[in-house]
Amino acid sequence: MGVIGKLVQMGTDINDRVIFDYLLGSAKGNAKAYLTAALVATAPELRSFFTSQLNLCINAHSALVALGTKKGWLAPTNSPAEILEKELKNTECLINYDMPEDISNNE
Repeated sequence: MGVIGKLVQMGTDINDRVIFDYLLGSAKGNAKAYLTAALVATAPELRSFFTSQLNLCINAHSALVALGTKKGWLAPTNSPAEILEKELKNTECLINYDMPEDISNNE
């Protein structure tokens, strides 16, 4: 089975890390949207609203980073080389992901 097939099957296995990654990505997307809205808003009331929402997104993102660091999912103090090495190991785990017998026989 190829990498895409493994990703699809792994996508059905939901755990705390998967939920964390989804929330972190959503927090980043929300922050980008509110930042853009605050920068292009011309009415002071709208700019104030979007800025306050952006601050809430930043606070939520900070809480998620703290949680990820506590759980060991993030290591913000590691060097770039260490972070790259960890991502390489994660990729190797994906490529070497063992399929259950009943699924791997369906190919």
